[in-house]
Amino acid sequence: MLMSDKLTLTFDQREVYDFMRQFVKETGVCPTYAEICAGYVGGEKVIKKTRWPSGAHRIVKALISRGWIERPYRAQRAVKFL
Repeated sequence: MLMSDKLTLTFDQREVYDFMRQFVKETGVCPTYAEICAGYVGGEKVIKKTRWPSGAHRIVKALISRGWIERPYRAQRAVKFL
């Protein structure tokens, strides 16, 4: 998929995408859904709190379907930014 083929992101999707990139840069692993919900990286609040892990899951699935990230099969806490 080419960069121009990616669909644009909503505000919440962009916020979670940027959070995930920062989290991976700081820790070296992909955040869990609970960590995305909490919104902290290195003790600092980065994004607004999401109430339910299912909301974080929905946003991550949207990022995958829109071509912004890829989750390797059977790899826990792994993500590839496209």
